[in-house]
Amino acid sequence: MKSCCAILLFLNVVITFDTSEGQSFQAGWATVFENNEQVKTAAGNKASIVDAVQRGADVNISIDTQNTALFAPCDWTYARAGQVACLNTQHISIKNSEAGLSFGFQNDPYHWFIIVNTSGQRDVRRWNVGEHKSRGQMKDNVGIRWWIRSN
Repeated sequence: MKSCCAILLFLNVVITFDTSEGQSFQAGWATVFENNEQVKTAAGNKASIVDAVQRGADVNISIDTQNTALFAPCDWTYARAGQVACLNTQHISIKNSEAGLSFGFQNDPYHWFIIVNTSGQRDVRRWNVGEHKSRGQMKDNVGIRWWIRSN
């Protein structure tokens, strides 16, 4: 049992090290740009993500907030006028508690759509599952890390 726990601890350290250094979390992925919530460049060069999108690279984003880390693939990317936008429509609400994440879906689930851009703007919409009924919208600025995998 101790060797199992030691291996899990080792893997956790390796994963944390790799992602904090902007390296790949899996082969072929790399961080190329990061903006902060003040709409300023935090790392990298915005032209790098624009170029990658124009070349057809796969794009993922990661957003860290006070108590949540979001990592999502871009279903759709758009490059124009030196900016990139990323849309993700794959999220269904999950149970969440103060003590941490609970496994499973909420009893009254909703679809969660997000679009972000390289200026740090985020627009989130929530819609009831199985109904055309809005559960609200949120617009704000967030720090976003942009990951690419070249095709």
